Amino acid sequence: MVAWAPVGIEPDAEAAPNVFTLNPGNTTAAVDFVYQENTEVNSGKCTDLALTLKHAFAKLTFTLNATNYPFSAPSLSSLVVKGTPGVSTIDISNGSYSTVTDADLTVVSTVTALVLPKTAASLTLDCTLDGTSYQNIAVKDIAKLDAGANYNITINITGTEISVSGVQVPDWTAGGNGSADLK
Repeated sequence: MVAWAPVGIEPDAEAAPNVFTLNPGNTTAAVDFVYQENTEVNSGKCTDLALTLKHAFAKLTFTLNATNYPFSAPSLSSLVVKGTPGVSTIDISNGSYSTVTDADLTVVSTVTALVLPKTAASLTLDCTLDGTSYQNIAVKDIAKLDAGANYNITINITGTEISVSGVQVPDWTAGGNGSADLK
């Protein structure tokens, strides 16, 4: 038996009933994909079944931290994360992902983004802050992106200089830290 949510997402084909396409560009913080790997069930004797659902995505959470900033509150009008995996498929019977190439991900809410897992992460950010564009800001200290892990990336603004750092948030499993400097 396998299980998944949300209900509206359907398998790719009848021939592959456990394979789903995952597109981070079509997700928001409110739409995660969780699944239960294949579990043996004796339908004649099973009266109580506990499912342990797994997140298919990693989560990036962004916050702004301004110190000595010349404006009252920084306004982030755009945020693009580079170096995240693009469209992939997942076989929920065993939790395996298809090979995927990197793609840019525009963060719609400028607060959170769901991304596919990646064994070696090298993330950069492009952002527009109060009308000024910053490009290729390295996110430091995030070596990989694990499914089910939340990575909190804090964009630090000191005066007119921006740096990005990350702090682990325990709301999902521990994913690690990240930082980037904007000059």
